[in-house]
Amino acid sequence: MNKVDLKQIEALLKNFATKDDLHTLATKDDLQQLKKGLVSYIGDVEMNIIAVVEKYKADKDQVNNLEKRVRHIEDQLSST
Repeated sequence: MNKVDLKQIEALLKNFATKDDLHTLATKDDLQQLKKGLVSYIGDVEMNIIAVVEKYKADKDQVNNLEKRVRHIEDQLSST
């Protein structure tokens, strides 16, 4: 082998996974923890969506009540 072959082999070996790289790979326990975290996050988002929808419904009811009051006042003013 000449120096060029050795340098090519050395360059190829640098792209291989090292022992430290293998430690950073996700294990089954890591994936289970990730799943728990995602389920919790989805639950939080679901609660926020429900809260926003409930607020929207309450605001809509309040607007409807105000519209009824305005119509009632308009009717009273037009009858006088």
